[in-house]
Amino acid sequence: MKPPTWIQILAASCLLVAAPVYANETIARETGCLACHAVDKRVVGKAYRDVAAKYRANPFAATIIRYKVRNGTGNNKPVPMPAFDKKALSDADLTAIIAWILKQ
Repeated sequence: MKPPTWIQILAASCLLVAAPVYANETIARETGCLACHAVDKRVVGKAYRDVAAKYRANPFAATIIRYKVRNGTGNNKPVPMPAFDKKALSDADLTAIIAWILKQ
């Protein structure tokens, strides 16, 4: 068996990097996040790019977003964001979604 070429290595590494990004977007879609949010525009809730920009310099960004998702928020009047408990969204999925949001 001959060793892989640099193109095969590059292609495999791209798949390893891209797969989690799409997986996190898929998780966000499946849990209903993308029903009220979009990456680049305001729907009912803020655009994820705006959220990422707001928290970019904040070292506690993930903790703040986790709190808002778990407890809901009334800042998006007239439709407040509902709370998502661990039955609706696991800690692992929430961590993946938050990482994806902050990379926008």
